[in-house]
Amino acid sequence: MPPSPSKAARALDRKRKKLFEAPANGLCQDLSDLFDAYFKSRLAEIEPVRAHCAVAAVGGYGRGELCPRSDIDVLILYKDRVPEEAKALAQALFFPLWDLGAELGHGVRATGECLKLAKTDWQVFASLLDARFLAGDEAVFADFIARRDEKLLPGRAVPFKEWLTGQNSRRAVVHGDASGMLEPNLKEGLGGLRDVHQVRWLHQLDAAEGRGLPLEWLDVLEGHLRFLLAVRNRLHLLENRKEDRLSLDAQRALAGPLGYKAHEGMLDVEVFLAELHRVMAEIRTLHRALWPLLAAPGGQPGTVRPLGGGVLLTPGGLGFQGAPERAHPENVFDMFGHALRLGEPLALPARRAIQAGLPELESFAATDQGGARILALLEKALKEPRAGQALADLFETGALGAMIPEFGRVQDMVQYDVFHIHPVGRHTLETILEIRKAALPGHPYHPIFSGLERPELLLLGALFHDVGKGQGGAHSEKGAEIARAVLTRLGLDDEAVSTVGFLVLRHLLLADTAMRRDISDPDVLAACAQRTGTPERLDMLLLLTMADSLATGPSAWNDWKAGLIGGLYRRIRTLLAGCTLFGPGGARPLLELRDTLREKAGCLFSQERVEACLDAMPPRYLLSRGEGDVLCDLRLVSRLEEALEEDFRMRPSTVAGKGVVAIEVDRLADGWGVTLAAKRQPGLFAAMAGVLALHGVNIRSADFFLWSDNTEIHHYQTANPPDTLYPDELWARVRRAVRYSLTGKLSLDYRIQEKRASPLAPKTPDLGIKPWVEVNDEASDYFTVVEVRAADRLGLLYDLAVALDSLGLDVHAAKIDTQGLEVFDAFFVRTTQGRKVRDDQRAGEIARIVLASLV
Repeated sequence: MPPSPSKAARALDRKRKKLFEAPANGLCQDLSDLFDAYFKSRLAEIEPVRAHCAVAAVGGYGRGELCPRSDIDVLILYKDRVPEEAKALAQALFFPLWDLGAELGHGVRATGECLKLAKTDWQVFASLLDARFLAGDEAVFADFIARRDEKLLPGRAVPFKEWLTGQNSRRAVVHGDASGMLEPNLKEGLGGLRDVHQVRWLHQLDAAEGRGLPLEWLDVLEGHLRFLLAVRNRLHLLENRKEDRLSLDAQRALAGPLGYKAHEGMLDVEVFLAELHRVMAEIRTLHRALWPLLAAPGGQPGTVRPLGGGVLLTPGGLGFQGAPERAHPENVFDMFGHALRLGEPLALPARRAIQAGLPELESFAATDQGGARILALLEKALKEPRAGQALADLFETGALGAMIPEFGRVQDMVQYDVFHIHPVGRHTLETILEIRKAALPGHPYHPIFSGLERPELLLLGALFHDVGKGQGGAHSEKGAEIARAVLTRLGLDDEAVSTVGFLVLRHLLLADTAMRRDISDPDVLAACAQRTGTPERLDMLLLLTMADSLATGPSAWNDWKAGLIGGLYRRIRTLLAGCTLFGPGGARPLLELRDTLREKAGCLFSQERVEACLDAMPPRYLLSRGEGDVLCDLRLVSRLEEALEEDFRMRPSTVAGKGVVAIEVDRLADGWGVTLAAKRQPGLFAAMAGVLALHGVNIRSADFFLWSDNTEIHHYQTANPPDTLYPDELWARVRRAVRYSLTGKLSLDYRIQEKRASPLAPKTPDLGIKPWVEVNDEASDYFTVVEVRAADRLGLLYDLAVALDSLGLDVHAAKIDTQGLEVFDAFFVRTTQGRKVRDDQRAGEIARIVLASLV
């Protein structure tokens, strides 16, 4: 046999490189044709083969869907048995391809063995459905196809479909619904290429038994398939590897080459993603609607049942009687009324009829009668327990956008910020669905939801809460104006319009306050109470905050944030109920707390030492920590004093005490609580921030308390570390590293820069986030608040802590709010003299130096 590389391989390499230099729309087929030519030519180069065999393409290669880094799935087939010479033949065929860097999925089997394997392995079964002849003896391949169609395929459609259904459940868990994901998986996500393949496979099996789908729907799927393959081709070339997840960096790089441009305030990448999501939503919808028609048991897909109002329940979903090409507006409302009640999806003809009739629907919605029907439909959507599917169809058909054009404007807007995992329309749908879950007994927020007098107003607030986006900032204010105008137009009463407008305007109030303000500050609480006005509005605001956060993405809601927001909610509700948290008599709880601590701390210190500790504790500390936490802190202080005594005994007085800290950790439901006690020393916060960053532990919030005897108490809440198997070892390393950094044995600057430069460090996309710093002297009566917005990076909190330290500012609390790849941090500071920063010139200097640390 001739040495490698062969003439066929050299021709393949040369032509493939030329294809990749200027990728065209037909790249997949062109690439498949090149490999087809290789196998034909290469087989001719090889010495005559004694045993007759056929070379067949299977899987994606068999479908002619080769992307630049796709696996080349090839099968060498023999009619009866595999001869000894098969190994040499396979090596001669495949070695030149491996030399070119091609990824091969190959097999060498006899026909009988191949069919036997396919009967027990559904993945092999699926790949054989796409088998295509490449080279060799066509009679061998024809025999394989005949035996496959006669012995393997009949009667296998129903169990194959059951297996695919199980695979789809797994895909939903692992990859999610690609039509609404910020980083969709083009192949395995729901709405991806795999949905098209499944419809093809089952249609092929049905067609063999005289059934099948209308060609018009298959043509629609084929068009969407070509679009996804074009995107996947570009992705493979960009990443230079097999990749199906369309990352944020890839989206930005591909939008321009794929022909997308900025439009009406949306970035080119947002325009691209909006179209991609629409295509994938259509694929998912077609897959879902066609599924009952494919491989129907007994060969019959089911019966048709009239529901009234010209609506039918068919095996493919809800349809219009008479199958009109364009749906009348009244019939559209009837259709969605049944859909909300039954939880059934719309049939494909019905979806197309509704989409064709959207102009008439929009005109009807502008009338008084249309407005009344819209309100009735939305109220029904909250009350019906099976309304989720109908709500999705309302969004995806564009019917809701036609009924409320102001919503249609933002429905496909992509929030390109990593924090949100869905475009605005899908995010709104998920928010509404989360609120509906609270209506179910057993939901943690059900007691609050069940107490609402008009829960439908909460639904309307959710529907409009992001409608002001894309208009140049301040989306809450603009959204409130839009919501009031729309609801007035629809005929909602004035009081209800006011309530919904409030929800839209204030939907970020609880989250922003809990994450960026000192909620122990009476003025902060009073301002929140004044803005909410009534307990009913506060209850709705809490539910909307919960639902909005859950719908945003995994980083927007967790037990820690729920606890912060819940604590703020309870304090505001206390004020709204007419009670006082502070004021005359407000010292009594503190005195009672001191008495309790005096009694329970006797086992830790002498009576005199207990009294000294109580006198050293500032009121804010006692109000913030509470009895249980203060007792734990006193135990930690006791350990600190023992460590200090030992250090002064063992080291010279000039260095004794430096770096001595006591650290206690507690596992929380969603992370860790870390408490540190130390005598006041420079750089303590920076040391903790840097050490935790080196160990991959993200700080979520921090509180710092300075007692009058120079004892510092730090309390951090952190996310879980990367390695959760051996937490004791991790925290032991953290304790050592903190001491080493404070005593100069560990250079945090060097180690953090080294970790950032490591090839193992995670690479984050550049979203063009511009850093921003504001020094706010009005947000708190007790502290100056330094607010920071920046792109997240390893050790960012350390850099900020070092900058604040260099400015001579004591940090008394820090709120760290990471939203995807963007951070919003707030630091509550005073000067070393215990005062706020009053001087504008000094505030400007602080802002400049902190901003410089972000670059």
